[in-house]
Amino acid sequence: MMSVKRLFVLLILLTPILAHAANPNETLLGKWHGIDSAGVKGGFTFNADGSAEMISGSDVYNQSADYKLIWETEVDREPVRVLLIMVSKQDNSTIAKFHMILEIVSKDKIRLGIVDNPKSNPASIDSLKESDRITMTRK
Repeated sequence: MMSVKRLFVLLILLTPILAHAANPNETLLGKWHGIDSAGVKGGFTFNADGSAEMISGSDVYNQSADYKLIWETEVDREPVRVLLIMVSKQDNSTIAKFHMILEIVSKDKIRLGIVDNPKSNPASIDSLKESDRITMTRK
């Protein structure tokens, strides 16, 4: 049986790891790049102010005269959802909302999967079609 002292030391050692795993917002901050199943390079930048940038091939989607991209997480769902939201600069209305699920592999590696039906709740990224998944590394 594990002594109370050993259990306490183990808890202290695991606390930073558990805290990191429990906060996907901090993990997501930064630039991420990967190649999808069709061989197209893509990426995301998630900024601390809630703004975002999406790269697909040579196209970059971030801010324009008409819209801005913002991101949010839904950490109360399992798996965690990441929402990429295109917002009108004129009236702040939502133009489009892209639902993704997140798997944190490590602090420098994530997997994202596109969820076609926002009301569905896939059990994991692996339950999505290969064409709807991407593995990304921090840049």
